[in-house]
Amino acid sequence: MGGQFFPKIKIPRILNEADLFISVPKLKIHPLTGLSCALKNQFGCIPFKRKIIFHKNIHEIIAFINKSITPDLVLVDGIICKGRTPIRLNLLMASHDPVAIDFIAAKIAGLNPLKIEYIVKSEGLGVGSTNVKCTGDEWKNFATIFTKKSFIYNLSLKLLISLYNLYLRLFTVEGKKL
Repeated sequence: MGGQFFPKIKIPRILNEADLFISVPKLKIHPLTGLSCALKNQFGCIPFKRKIIFHKNIHEIIAFINKSITPDLVLVDGIICKGRTPIRLNLLMASHDPVAIDFIAAKIAGLNPLKIEYIVKSEGLGVGSTNVKCTGDEWKNFATIFTKKSFIYNLSLKLLISLYNLYLRLFTVEGKKL
């Protein structure tokens, strides 16, 4: 797998050889992406130690990773979710479509899923659809507004990541390839 935003990356052999790929993410708020759930969970499959070098283009990278390694089944652990503090929803969600499940997860977290870039980009790449029909309990019964980290926290985190990226680009082999 390779693209405009990252060098060619080898997919871990186990993912290519597995008969079934089940992704089991937690439902969380994330300071860079807004949401961390099914699609972002595949970001962890990148076999790089310093994934922070990809944060500048994280939405595009999440979409491309999911195009390359789409799970057969996503089982979301929403029993205890993470906003600014833990939130008990006692929720499990399952889908064969990671875009659809992230779309609903964003709504449950009080976010606009169409403003989460990697959801829109993943749908554009054909990973899944935001045209969702839910079965089981109505998602609105679980909807809550997750408290986010403060503006200052998010700003300082982005500044820290930018400085670390600069360090990696100047002083590491991985960073110099980008």
